[in-house]
Amino acid sequence: MLVTLKYKKSRRLITLLLSALFLLNLTACSSRSSMTTSSSTGITVYYLNSSENGLNSEALPSSQNSEALSVDSCLSILQSDGTVSGDKSVFIENVTLLDKTLEDSHLMLNFSSDYYKLSPTKEVLVRAGIVRTLVQLDDVYDVSFTVEGSYLTTGTGSTVGAMTENSFIENSGRQINSLQHSTINLYFADENGTQLRRESRSIYYSANKPLEWAIVERIIDGPKADGCYATVPGNTQIINISTADDICYVNLSRTFLTDALLIDAQLPIYSIVNSLVENCGISSVHISIEGDTDAVFRETIDLSNSFSEDLSLVEEAPTPESIGTEDPDSSSVPDVEEPANANS
Repeated sequence: MLVTLKYKKSRRLITLLLSALFLLNLTACSSRSSMTTSSSTGITVYYLNSSENGLNSEALPSSQNSEALSVDSCLSILQSDGTVSGDKSVFIENVTLLDKTLEDSHLMLNFSSDYYKLSPTKEVLVRAGIVRTLVQLDDVYDVSFTVEGSYLTTGTGSTVGAMTENSFIENSGRQINSLQHSTINLYFADENGTQLRRESRSIYYSANKPLEWAIVERIIDGPKADGCYATVPGNTQIINISTADDICYVNLSRTFLTDALLIDAQLPIYSIVNSLVENCGISSVHISIEGDTDAVFRETIDLSNSFSEDLSLVEEAPTPESIGTEDPDSSSVPDVEEPANANS
């Protein structure tokens, strides 16, 4: 009798375990099914806005999801204007796609030589719109551009490599949807760390931020020209920048104080001040550290005061030649370079 009871209890336990496993399997299947359904939404297509200085996006119907669309059909959509009034195709100004190659999820697009006739600002928006649309397809991981069979190059001669959606995202995590252009002079240290040297650049920066922000970011990133050296620690963070009553207020992280470079104390301050005053039409700059306006830099410079431009710190020797536009992966924009033959 005792053996019979134990046998019945064992059967009941096994039945309960099997039922639990069955329910878990149903739940997992249901979860997988819901995940598949939620991922099958329409992809987003990017278009130039009516002014051709920014990108707009339109979501395709859910029936046109990443599994249903091929590269050919997606390219066909990109070559047409958007359904919203004013949205223009990214294939503009006689830019012709000659051919394409898709191998192991790497898509290569080969354009006609007219691609190099795009203005620098428009070129990066065209590139961003095409890449950000196509990488949503299941078959495409990244996209490379060639012109007449040769890799797209920049004004400085470097090759624009394979691009993903992340190639067009700011450090802040926001996508680049519009750009502005400016030619600026930046000030960095000389090799002795005793004077400032001027470096000229042609930059393209996100319209989401002011030029003042773009300038300080590039000071932090450091120089690109030979003979110029960093003035601000590369791990310094910009907390906030604003301009009011002709004064630019720059709020930096504490690393500006704690990780100061071994150069004359005045150079980090006036590297920022001279660059901002010269390019932004302001009269002075006020620097604070994490909101503290009474900090002392290198135990010698009181930051409670505003600073005006001081060109006496700039060496009189010939300044480094302009380095043209910037390389794609620096600073806040994937820093848009001018295509090598643009406007030629």
